[in-house]
Amino acid sequence: MKKNITNEKKEVIAGISIYLDLFDEDKGVFVEQILNSIEPSQDLGYAGWKTKEALSKHLKFGMFDKSSKITKYKINNDEVVNVIEEAIRKCNKIIPSQITHIFVFPCFKNFVKEKMRGISGFCIWRNTITIFISPVKGWQNSLKETVAHEFAHSVSSYYRKDTAVGDWFVLEGIAEHFSEKVLNIGKPIMAGVI
Repeated sequence: MKKNITNEKKEVIAGISIYLDLFDEDKGVFVEQILNSIEPSQDLGYAGWKTKEALSKHLKFGMFDKSSKITKYKINNDEVVNVIEEAIRKCNKIIPSQITHIFVFPCFKNFVKEKMRGISGFCIWRNTITIFISPVKGWQNSLKETVAHEFAHSVSSYYRKDTAVGDWFVLEGIAEHFSEKVLNIGKPIMAGVI
């Protein structure tokens, strides 16, 4: 499923590609199904990765851990889109950006289910986000928070692979603060400052 999100001026601000409807109990076959459903583009490569092999490694890392069991689950794609759309519109009001590309994949990792409220996310490169989703109770709020957090990374000119560890702590703090501020969650330490 693919969908564009527009702002009040009807300008496209994000594109969402969802890959939650595929299923196979064999991890290798399952990943291959997803890979075969993604059409590479000159701008985005394979869902934000330069090669199909790189995306394959990312999917295996993001979807599975050693004790993962693949179980068929149905999550409403429209609900996923609505949650992402709400978060992206709020983010884009604060920091208008180029089109943000969001790719959504299933997740079977126990850590993500138990400790991350069903959602994990990665900023692949500028304006490109990957989300992994497992339908546990409260996944909707976790999805909103993760999208806002990853959006902050995706628009940052300082977010690079070769960033020093100390800088990562700062960048993670900025992204978390941005998410809290945009979504009006709790009281950020430096309320009113972005």
